[in-house]
Amino acid sequence: MRSSCLAKRLGLIDDVVTLKMPGGKLTIDMQNPSIIMTGPAVRTFDLVVSPEYAHYLSLGLDESFA
Repeated sequence: MRSSCLAKRLGLIDDVVTLKMPGGKLTIDMQNPSIIMTGPAVRTFDLVVSPEYAHYLSLGLDESFA
C-alpha cells in the first residue's frame, strides 16, 4: 500500500489503483485527502500464540522488542 502512495506522489499511477493481494483484489482510492481501501475481508492465515507470548503482548511492546 505504501508503494502505491509513493507511486501516486511521483505521478506514476492514477488516483485509483487495484492491487492483487493474497486475499483478493484491493482497490486504493487516493482522490480525496484521505485514502480509501476497498476489498473483501477474507482470512489469509491462522496464527496460534502461546499463552506466555500472549501475556507478553498484553503488557505492551517496548523498544527492545524491535
